Amino acid sequence: MVLIHPDAANEIRAAAFAYEDVNHDLSRAFVDDLRRAIERAKRGEATSAYGVPEGMRTTSLERFGYRVYFYERDARLVLVAFRRIPRVLRANAVRFAS
Repeated sequence: MVLIHPDAANEIRAAAFAYEDVNHDLSRAFVDDLRRAIERAKRGEATSAYGVPEGMRTTSLERFGYRVYFYERDARLVLVAFRRIPRVLRANAVRFAS
């Protein structure tokens, strides 16, 4: 089971609506990418991150520049934040990962 904090839900909704304004297929792709990130998190394919509280993990969307932050509580995944990855950080992450 996945619980989504109301603030994170609002951020996700705002991003989805922004993509919907551009193109319906883009919004659908965004939602699908978010679902895949949540599935990876449920499978334990996420990492801890520097500068976040202990026990919190994170994973990035594959196609869109966002990251989800979550923790596990009572066998539930709790998504607590959804943040855009700044362009400079994304570029550096790609450059240093290759």
